[in-house]
Amino acid sequence: MEGRETYVVAFAQRPDVGRVGGRVEYDGKSGTILVQGVAGIDPASHQIIQMRLDLLAPRPDLGVGRQVTQLRFGKVEFREVPSALWLPREVVVSLESDGQIFRNRHRYFRFRLFSVETDQKPKGPESAPQGPKNEN
Repeated sequence: MEGRETYVVAFAQRPDVGRVGGRVEYDGKSGTILVQGVAGIDPASHQIIQMRLDLLAPRPDLGVGRQVTQLRFGKVEFREVPSALWLPREVVVSLESDGQIFRNRHRYFRFRLFSVETDQKPKGPESAPQGPKNEN
């Protein structure tokens, strides 16, 4: 993939145990979808280089005959972080419905790193209200 050797891993969600799925909203209808796919993984870094996701099965009830998502990842280095991060470079989603094909392409670049610091100081235990003393 992209001129480099990769491990190829195929996967598919199992409908009988799959709890997390994608969601499709089209033409006023919405529903959960399950996917299958193939990932290309760099053998040295174990980072995902490319991934392709397809519907596990068409969803005619949602008007979706086919949906393909293709993702390409790239190494991004920041001065503030000691190791590189692998982030999406391009995502292309193609949807086939009612004989029409819709395609969205997203390209990512000029990544910026943001950091947030928080501080939390726990309160000490509050004093219990004092009731009347009972002296015998």
